[in-house]
Amino acid sequence: MEKTVFTVYGDPIGKARPRWFRGHMYTPEKTRMYEEKIRESFREEGGKKFPDECYIGVEVICYYKIPKSASEKKKEEMNTGILRPIKKPDIDNVLKCVLDGLNGTAYEDDKQVVRCSISKHYGFSPKIMVTVYEEKE
Repeated sequence: MEKTVFTVYGDPIGKARPRWFRGHMYTPEKTRMYEEKIRESFREEGGKKFPDECYIGVEVICYYKIPKSASEKKKEEMNTGILRPIKKPDIDNVLKCVLDGLNGTAYEDDKQVVRCSISKHYGFSPKIMVTVYEEKE
């Protein structure tokens, strides 16, 4: 099975709502920059565009930085997965940003995505790890 695994370093960012300006809708700069970072990370890892007729699966693992202010006990619980992040951005908005960022690069359109999973964890460095693969089942 063909797949590409890549990492986008930095805080996970969710898709922001479109903005209106003088009768035109636009995507906020922070969202556009993050989607470009996703595309670049995919390309740097050697990711190739999947055929238009194939089904796609996407797995996203989000890592949020462990707060310095947390007690040693809480830091250990965060590091081992006992405590998980329940903070912004919302998990569905992060997934939307990843799927839209890969449009036209990993696949023609995210309508090809038939399976996805996403999870939030704490880690020592903030990042998202993404796996894009051809879904055979």
